[in-house]
Amino acid sequence: MYRSRWSVTVAVCGLLAGAARAQSQPVSAAAAQSQPASAASAQSQAAEWGVAELRFVDEDIPEGKFYALTGPVQGLALYKVEFVVANSGYPVSSWAERPGSPRQPPQLADLAQTAGGHELSKVQSLLMGDPPWLHVWGTGTLAIVDFYAASEEDARAVARALVELANAKRRESLEQLRATVQNLDADLAAMAAELEAAEQRDRKHEAMMKDLYEKLGDYPERKQAELERDELNRVMRDVAIEIAGIKAKLTAIAKARSEGRAADDTTRAMLDRMQLEEDISLAGALARQSAADERLALVRRYLENVGRESVANATRELIANRRKSAEMAAARLQAMPADLRPVEVYSNRVRIHRIQRP
Repeated sequence: MYRSRWSVTVAVCGLLAGAARAQSQPVSAAAAQSQPASAASAQSQAAEWGVAELRFVDEDIPEGKFYALTGPVQGLALYKVEFVVANSGYPVSSWAERPGSPRQPPQLADLAQTAGGHELSKVQSLLMGDPPWLHVWGTGTLAIVDFYAASEEDARAVARALVELANAKRRESLEQLRATVQNLDADLAAMAAELEAAEQRDRKHEAMMKDLYEKLGDYPERKQAELERDELNRVMRDVAIEIAGIKAKLTAIAKARSEGRAADDTTRAMLDRMQLEEDISLAGALARQSAADERLALVRRYLENVGRESVANATRELIANRRKSAEMAAARLQAMPADLRPVEVYSNRVRIHRIQRP
């Protein structure tokens, strides 16, 4: 379901106001309890990237405010969790439901790789197998992230895992941009060598095509060359049949001689004349076969190479695209947009709603 821009704005403002009120109130007893062991690891990782540890606030809100789960997870959700991302962007924006854009919610396997993901219960894993478990509503750089949790411990673990996963994706994007910029000089040097090799291949291709044009005696259109190829293939088949027939006659003549059927001068003279005629015919057929085969090879090479685009031009275009990408990456790094900085959870507060059953 997609909310209107006005309704989402109102919802975000409501959460911001609620978070502001919560700053003047003590954190609940449940939130003050000791954190799981892996929370220290998550806090250490967050601190390295300048993200403060999340703080959790418990509230009771009627169940009817939220979506009803169905199927095998029906009745499992005991908590609804909400927090506001103040610098929304990749990958949080890809989790949202938007018209015309495919939704790409975080996968359980990805969350399992985070420190928070290691703390998830089996019931929570089952709950997260149902698509409606997570919703993201965004307006501009603000986004509400809300999800179902099977327990208060799962609520904390999933919230940490989502922030950790989003930060991991952002760090990955940031490192890719840095690598693109840092490797620009080396890439361009390597591609300059590629360009020289491509230009050399182009020169060889041009020389080959010039030689083909001279040997073919014309500058044929592709269709004309295809027709000539088909005709030469027919000639090769006909000549092959002719040669087979001539060779059969010569074999018969040789057999007649070996069997002594040329005992008189008249028969011997006739066989000699026949053999001479067939030898002449065979020589002519072999010559036609050789000429057709040589011509066919030229036509085939022409058809294989005519119209081929310049390798060097394609390489130049690739170099231009890479340079443009690197320049854009450098500009993006210099500006350091919000979606490349660590996720900013508004007031570092996560609201855990205890769902009231009727």
